[in-house]
Amino acid sequence: MDAVDAFVVVEQHASGRYKNHYLDLDDAHGVSIYFPVAPGGWDYSRYLAHVFDFTIDSEWDEFLLSYFGITGIVPTVPVNPGVPPVLEVRYRVYLPLVLR
Repeated sequence: MDAVDAFVVVEQHASGRYKNHYLDLDDAHGVSIYFPVAPGGWDYSRYLAHVFDFTIDSEWDEFLLSYFGITGIVPTVPVNPGVPPVLEVRYRVYLPLVLR
């Protein structure tokens, strides 16, 4: 568990109900890594080379290149996702200002 805790970059879990069953995730632990569906795509090269020490220090990028080469998955064309749209404000809430 110490090795898992040292490896984890971001951790999030929440207990709750799912289809009338309570799922207790208070002691949930584990490790996962993003596996791109295809080479290319927006920020693919940045993911391999700069985002995590793991992708820099290991042979993860070589593994992905070999995997995509063997499977013949065609690279996707990078598309800049741009700035997300701003949500329309439907209601205005005015809060009183109280100075003491």
